[in-house]
Parts: sequence; C-alpha cells; structure tokens
Amino acid sequence: MSLVVAKKTNKFFCIVGDSQLTLTNATHQNPLQGILKSVILSSNLCVSFAGNLHFAEEAIRTIPSIEKSTLQTVIDHFLRWHEKSTEAHASTTDFILAIGEPHFCLIAIKDARANNVETTWIGNQDAFSEFQEYMQTEKFPPLPHPPEGNLAASISAILCPEHPDADHSTYTRMNNAMDAVIYNQKHKDVGGFKIPIATHKNDFCYMPYMRVYPEPVVLPPVGAEKVIPFGTVEQGGYAISFMISDSAYPACAAIHILQAKIGVVFLPDTTNIPKSSYIFQNIDEIEFREMVDREYGIKGGGLDNYVARGVRLAKQGRFEEALEDLNKAIQLNPVDAEAYNNRGGVFCMLERFELAIADFSKAIELNPTYQKAYLNRAKTFERIGRTQEATNDMQTANTLRSVPR
Repeated sequence: MSLVVAKKTNKFFCIVGDSQLTLTNATHQNPLQGILKSVILSSNLCVSFAGNLHFAEEAIRTIPSIEKSTLQTVIDHFLRWHEKSTEAHASTTDFILAIGEPHFCLIAIKDARANNVETTWIGNQDAFSEFQEYMQTEKFPPLPHPPEGNLAASISAILCPEHPDADHSTYTRMNNAMDAVIYNQKHKDVGGFKIPIATHKNDFCYMPYMRVYPEPVVLPPVGAEKVIPFGTVEQGGYAISFMISDSAYPACAAIHILQAKIGVVFLPDTTNIPKSSYIFQNIDEIEFREMVDREYGIKGGGLDNYVARGVRLAKQGRFEEALEDLNKAIQLNPVDAEAYNNRGGVFCMLERFELAIADFSKAIELNPTYQKAYLNRAKTFERIGRTQEATNDMQTANTLRSVPR
C-alpha cells in the first residue's frame, strides 16, 4: 500500500514517501528490495503512486508527453488507470501528480476523482493518521530504551531545498514525521527508507539526506564535548545515506547502510519506475559513493567517513592509503581534531616523527582537552629523546584523565 504525502506552497512542492515494496505472496519484506514510489519523470513532472503496482507501472510506462499534451490529457490518463484498477477488483491504485512550470498544480487522483489540491496523501490511512500526529505534536517515537543514565538519540542531516517559496520548517517536519512512521513499524505495508522530493532550484529533485541511529551514550556535563560514535550493528546503531542523480530522467538514486556495508542502487526499469536494481555487499561508504558517481552519475550525500577508513587502512598496514584518506578528511574539515590525531599516529608508524608531533599539536590546538592527543605526543617525544616535553604531556594527559566526565 505505502504512504506518500505531498504539499504545495505557491510554486514550491514537497513530497515524502516510503520505499516498501509490498508483495502479496511474500511472507517477509526485505527493505533492500524496495521501489521509489515517487517518480521524477522530468524537471517539471513527478508522479507518486500507492496501491497495485501493475496499474502504476502501466500508467507511467504509457504516459503521454506533458510537453506535447494538454494538462487535462495527462490527468485523464492517470484517472483512467486509477479506474481500471478499481474495475479489476484489485488493490486500487491512487496517484499524486506534481506538475511544475507553467501549471504549478498538485493533483490527487483517488476515490474516482481528480482534484487540484494544496496538500494530499495516498496509501495507508492509519499510517497517515500517525504521520499527522507527528506533524502536529512533533513528539516522535522513543528509541530503544537505553541503560540507566544513558541517552539514545538519532542524528539527521537533510539538504534544504533552494527555492524562493520553500518552507524549510514544514519540509523538515514532513521528513521527520515520515522517518517516525517508518521507524515505528506499526504498519506492515509502510517501511524501507524515506524518499524525499522537493522543488530545488526550480526542478523536481530527490533530496539527499543522512540519518544516524547511534548506540546509547552517557551524556557529558553541560558545556563539555563528547564524540558520539555511530555504533555497531550489535549495539543497535546504524546509519543510512540517500544519494541522488543530478541529470538524467527518469531520475535514479542510491542508499548506503554504513554498519552493514551494503549499498543499493535504484534504477528505472522499462516502466520508468526506479527499483532496487543492484545490491552491493561489503562496500564501505566512500567506495560506494565513488562507484555510483562514476557508473551512474549519482552524487554525494554520503557520510564521507575518511577518518574511519583511514584508521582501518592503517591497522591493515596500508599506511600510504591511510594517509590519503586522512589528508582528504582534513581537506574536507580542517578543524577535525580526530583526523589530525589519527594522521599523527600514521606518521609515527612510518617513523616520520616531526610530522607526527605537528599533527598531535594541531589536534591539541583544536581541542585543548583531547587527552589521547597529549598521550600520543608524549610517546612520540619520548621516542626521539625529548624527555621533558614527554613528561609534561603525560602529566597533562593524567590531569585530563582525572577530570570527571
């Protein structure tokens, strides 16, 4: 069935939906076997659907060109397929048409009618009721109960659309509400991943995002800093990145799951509907992002965790490759103390001690309470015979260790 919710504000459109592919003969739904139920067919036409997939596929495959047809012809085409699904006594297929320049209209096709609306939805009614509740209250479902004294949290980043009519507050709340409905798992036919679309720079675009569900953590005192790890699969942490194509229509997209090291590419099939065409296993987020950019023209939006991969490469003894990743991390974020500290560690392994000391010193400059950087610099000073400086750094590290966290 699915859930898709759409809103139009003047000439700005926002659409969010799930990617669950509901198969009537399936006993278990695999979130990697998904489908993009909002299909960007051109820069000014996006078609969303819910219900019987066969009628959606046929409607989109046989759609008349919006540039060569009247608006009413396009609307009548989808209304006819909606009616065919009803006549077939199958699960009724409903549609939302988001049509840009020059019409700028949002058409809901359901209940045997086509209506020009400002806000609409299709799919599971109970899921939509839950979506509305989250939109109104912004009270989202709790994450798994953490140990006493710890905090469970999710971290998200979304690209806000660039458009003069964009309502970023509503766009963010719609994204969060869809995340909550999917995460809550109350509705078996709504799930998979969130698929957001918006008018971005006057074109319909899949909007990239990143969401992290880390392991429960102990909060530091007010005013103190703490690095929140992504967490492992065993700890219940996971992170997903949603990436998009930047040119071809129908548009395609990709998703990477950090901890599982799995990437999924959604490519249009002969019906023009993007489906999970390829699943890549044992591929890290950087390799996947570079591969989909090279092979499919799908652009960034990944976590770009060059620090983590640099550390992994160093542990494998691949020091020059580790330096390349850590250099890239510093280039992308010149104030990342962790990147400098880890690069200093690689320089130590290569016995390039002066470069190592320079990196540890930069990490300390960026974060004066970074105990690990003091310890690393102390050990490096000791290796080259600068014993007094090594003693000073060790004393500072011990003092930082005794500070309550």
